[in-house]
Amino acid sequence: MKSKYESPFYFYGPYIREKLLKPARDIRRILLCGYPKFATIRFVADHFQLNVEERHILTRIIVPPERIVSRISKKVAYRHKV
Repeated sequence: MKSKYESPFYFYGPYIREKLLKPARDIRRILLCGYPKFATIRFVADHFQLNVEERHILTRIIVPPERIVSRISKKVAYRHKV
């Protein structure tokens, strides 16, 4: 019997990317409107009926747009210093 923390077999195949691509795009669009990250992920995950592992993956890979801009600007600033 699997524990609730073990990932199913399909997480290691291309299936997971195909399944999470559309929800990730929807989350990105909603975040651009200014909604909070975790509420948005919960809303979209409920809509797509994602399980706990899939929700966790989305929580880990989704980055709000303002954080992306901040990281890119830091990376560019660092390159100019060197």
